Amino acid sequence: PFGEYFSNFINGPLIEFAQTRGDVLQIDYDFDDKFEIAAFVFDSRSEKNKGSSFTDNWGLSFEAKLLDEHILLGGGWLSNVADGDFRPLEDERDVFERTVPAWNLYLIAEWDNFGFSLEQVKTTKAFVELDEMENSPSAWNAETAWYPSRTTEIALRYEQAKELADEAEQQVGIQFTWRPANRLSFSVEYIKQKFQRDFVFDDDDREFKDGHIVAGSFSYIF
Repeated sequence: PFGEYFSNFINGPLIEFAQTRGDVLQIDYDFDDKFEIAAFVFDSRSEKNKGSSFTDNWGLSFEAKLLDEHILLGGGWLSNVADGDFRPLEDERDVFERTVPAWNLYLIAEWDNFGFSLEQVKTTKAFVELDEMENSPSAWNAETAWYPSRTTEIALRYEQAKELADEAEQQVGIQFTWRPANRLSFSVEYIKQKFQRDFVFDDDDREFKDGHIVAGSFSYIF
């Protein structure tokens, strides 16, 4: 329930560091299918050093549909991002001294053959277990898409991250998708990465400065 993580690309955006998976109990209310609010608790993989309680693992979210659903505006609050996909406390056996909350905001807009999305995730406290250079992660992602025909799609991405361990500081990408048939699609993309100085190193202690990602996919729906 926390975050939308919308993307046109094969490789997910850096904001996915906060994506949390697990069993969830959620209560939500919908106002005339135009505005929805929700509260939830979730089963946590991580544990507090002195014992966890359900108050460590909860969240709130909202979503509004505007202009005949051409625009989605949403956001949320997560009480503890330690269970996110980036596993910040994996070396600590997922044991934390204090919870680290995070907030999320997103905007998704579509008109005719154009689309745009903007989403940000930011922690509000620091992980006391981590180094100061990577203890308070945040990221945002912006994408725009153009659909020149019913069978083709071209998308652009620009995103930034701060204090996100082992990840690039900036990424710029372009993606192309072709759907020659209703159930068949081909996609290819290129992403250029720029790393923060003295932040990411390989196994031989060589510093990463720039990177390139090329990816492709083929899908057929049976």
